[in-house]
Amino acid sequence: MQEHCIDVYFRYGERPFHVLTYGTIIPAALNDVDRNRALQHQAVVDWEFLETLIAVHINQEYVSAVRSESIQASGDMAIYEQLIPNEDTILQMFRPNAELGFYSYDCVEELENGRGLYSLVAFPGTGMNNHGFETLPEFSGIEVVEKDEQMGLIIKFIM
Repeated sequence: MQEHCIDVYFRYGERPFHVLTYGTIIPAALNDVDRNRALQHQAVVDWEFLETLIAVHINQEYVSAVRSESIQASGDMAIYEQLIPNEDTILQMFRPNAELGFYSYDCVEELENGRGLYSLVAFPGTGMNNHGFETLPEFSGIEVVEKDEQMGLIIKFIM
């Protein structure tokens, strides 16, 4: 589990969450391999057959941070410049989930205890698809680190 990047889907309050774990520990309540695989497969299938794409909001702070880290990591090695992610490559794993109505998060830091710090990457705009969220497991075991009170969004959390 700690060597794999796993997609996990759950409901926090009324909102559907998608997180990409990046090898962090998945809480026992969400660590059902068969359920996670089935939810991930269903999201892929649903997105492929989605007839109406909805507007998606992108957390530009997240995009800027990833790009900045990538540029620093490449340093003076110009040969790697083409590997610096642009917004499209950063979002390829997150945009489809947001188009389905999920608030999509990426693990931005693995903490000492194996837990992860997650940052919002993409989230649905108006006209959100109601994607059968009632089948998602409910989970309230996150620790909110940063919230946009005006928009009612959880920007960062620990799980």
